[in-house]
Amino acid sequence: MISLIEMKEKIVDELYVYKAYELPNVCTGLGMKNGDSSEAFSSKRVYVRNRISGYSKEKIMNLLYKLKDEFEINLIPEELFDYNITNITKKSIKELLLKGYKNGSDFFSPESHYKINWHGTMNPIEFIKRITNIDNIKIEDTRFDTLEEELWQHTVNNDDYDIDWFFEFDRLPYKQLQNIEFLKIIAEMFHPEVRDENGYWLEILNRINQLIYHDGYELYISKTISGCSLYSPRKITFRENTIIERIQEVTEKIDNAYLRKNVILLQKSIKDNSSVAIGKAKELLETTLKYLSDERNIDIPKNPTLTKLDKLVRQNLKLDATKDNAKIPGVGDILSGLAKITNGMANLRNSYGDGHGKSIDYKELPERYAELAVGATVTYVLFLLDTLEYNENQ
Repeated sequence: MISLIEMKEKIVDELYVYKAYELPNVCTGLGMKNGDSSEAFSSKRVYVRNRISGYSKEKIMNLLYKLKDEFEINLIPEELFDYNITNITKKSIKELLLKGYKNGSDFFSPESHYKINWHGTMNPIEFIKRITNIDNIKIEDTRFDTLEEELWQHTVNNDDYDIDWFFEFDRLPYKQLQNIEFLKIIAEMFHPEVRDENGYWLEILNRINQLIYHDGYELYISKTISGCSLYSPRKITFRENTIIERIQEVTEKIDNAYLRKNVILLQKSIKDNSSVAIGKAKELLETTLKYLSDERNIDIPKNPTLTKLDKLVRQNLKLDATKDNAKIPGVGDILSGLAKITNGMANLRNSYGDGHGKSIDYKELPERYAELAVGATVTYVLFLLDTLEYNENQ
């Protein structure tokens, strides 16, 4: 997945090739705000970043189409990739898993050999049983009743299979499956229950990601188990607008180290720790409201409640349900509901968020409630920040 921030950097990299005196005209031609040419001479990268820093995903998408149509620069993943793991990639992955790879060879960087077992800390048959039901696979050696017995005979007892038998075995899924289903097998090699935590699994995984990137796929951290990362495959795309990506947008609008730290914790906890996710979502909302109150010089009483702080900010931004913009059909109802998000997050955090003691029979909320709470909070926060930007431009 290419995040909003990463896509903006790709655009910066592409436009960096232009001369400093050309860059202002190139940017305005793409619909960006005009700027002082001296800024471009100072730093071409900073110049472009400043033009697109506040761009939403939709605006960046429009910019990508302009780059493609007017400059023949195509950065749109859905058009760049075939989304097909080729036999060339499969062969490279096989060689990597069998032989590893060497990294560094100069005097100051001693050569290192990174290598892992494709079956991790398990024996090969144990690993195969993780990825397929071997009882359903046809037996060719009639001396045996099961495939497990057949594999044991040739890999343990006699050890007469070639070293790459797992990768070339026609009856096993590695040889049969394609794309996402194929990559699920690769991801299983890096499962916390399989991989050797003291080995070079991360170096090999990163190398595999480099190989499959060109085919339009990646292995990403989908959740954590006992503090260990679990990986899953997905297509590389920019069109999706996930909760995690929307959280990143907040850090673009508010340059605050404390906020960035909490956003990282929030992103990591959505899938496997609803208490932390709910607590950090409430902090995200409170930090944003305090940022807005500072930006707007709002007179805030000492130690206000979250709902009181929210009300003062909304009144200042003219988001009160009694204001003129509430006369638009439906908008008044939505604006009235904004206060309920804040009140709901305050109550939810007190009951199910981290930071408070819990009774002995306490149970975490299911993941979907954490996603609901975080999603509603992030949507509200971005709406407030967009409103600030809109008001300042009027």
